[in-house]
Amino acid sequence: MALAGLAMFTGCALVALGTGGGAWSASAALLAAATVVTAAELMRSVSSWELAVSLAPDRSRASYLGVAGMSQSIQKSAGPLLLTGAVMTAGPAGWLALGTAVAGLSLLQRRSCLRRLAAMRPADGPAAAAAPCGAADSLPATARH
Repeated sequence: MALAGLAMFTGCALVALGTGGGAWSASAALLAAATVVTAAELMRSVSSWELAVSLAPDRSRASYLGVAGMSQSIQKSAGPLLLTGAVMTAGPAGWLALGTAVAGLSLLQRRSCLRRLAAMRPADGPAAAAAPCGAADSLPATARH
């Protein structure tokens, strides 16, 4: 998750920096930003679904997946309003603020899920304490699919 947050910050920074030059530099910055943001979204999407499945108790897995799906619907509803109403209105500073917020939240999510995965791990298995959040090897056997 931290890598996806860093990639999203980089994409937002590229959009912010693309405003300073001419048409060619803006086009190059936007193309690079689109590539980086697409990579960030792919990493976030895979990690989010893996976490939704892995961190859910077996009895409540359907409920957890329902909430995960609902959060994506809320994101699709509120995202355009936030983007046009706040980020684009603020210009380059808005893009930097968005990138910073996403990167910060991804670090917080990583820390939280590592703590939760450690709590789920049997006491005799310190095997993957430093594994990245969302890594299948760090999950207890009951949470792997």
